[in-house]
Amino acid sequence: MKEEGYDVISIPLADPNDFRGPTREWRLSDGRSITAFIRKAGVKFGRHFHKGEDPSKNPERIFLIDGIMKFRFLTPEGKITEAIFKPGDVITIYPNIKHWVEAEGDKDVVFIEFRLNYFDSENSDTYPAD
Repeated sequence: MKEEGYDVISIPLADPNDFRGPTREWRLSDGRSITAFIRKAGVKFGRHFHKGEDPSKNPERIFLIDGIMKFRFLTPEGKITEAIFKPGDVITIYPNIKHWVEAEGDKDVVFIEFRLNYFDSENSDTYPAD
């Protein structure tokens, strides 16, 4: 909708049936995008890694806006690390690091990912960790 002095667009849900919570992808005209996520309290997600084939995932950057996220990381050498992140944290995940995430506590988590290109589900550079 275009109004006098401002524009408004509505960004639909990426998958209205996603049990984890809503995701919206804002595709900018220059090819970049911002993906906003809400993940329900207690939900586990991630369970994957990226090879770095997609420049937006080399490295992957997550900005945590609200809630608490618990991560478990596994390096190719087999080292496991667990970490808790809070609002304001930027988590950088490098290629080939498997990661599992949980929306910790009784509050939903809200976070964004800035991408250098549009997300392509046919070529997502996302591989299962399990």
